[in-house]
Amino acid sequence: MDTEMTPERPGAALLNPLSLFDVSGKSAIVTGASGAFGRAVAIALGALGCRLLLAGGSADQLARVAEEVVDAGGEVSQIVRRPNTLEDAKAIIAAGTDAFGTPTCSSSRRDTTIPP
Repeated sequence: MDTEMTPERPGAALLNPLSLFDVSGKSAIVTGASGAFGRAVAIALGALGCRLLLAGGSADQLARVAEEVVDAGGEVSQIVRRPNTLEDAKAIIAAGTDAFGTPTCSSSRRDTTIPP
């Protein structure tokens, strides 16, 4: 059964609601990726086939998380930067866009989402 939602099949996701949560082939920005919550989110999304830009304040921790994401089957890029200012947030989004195109979603340890 074809459950891909397209303009011709706008209700296809209703046939398989889990398809709404399919992140394979999509791209995401995970801020706080050098911390425990961000690490867990990054590994989970990477294992599901999402391409990730990891952002955080610790280069060593980001490198370890990036390795774990790759080991889980994900594709990853990283930037050592925290989204503390609008300039920081724009730089993170730009890095994600440069790496994988326009991000489809984001995860932040501060429970905020910055639209691309």
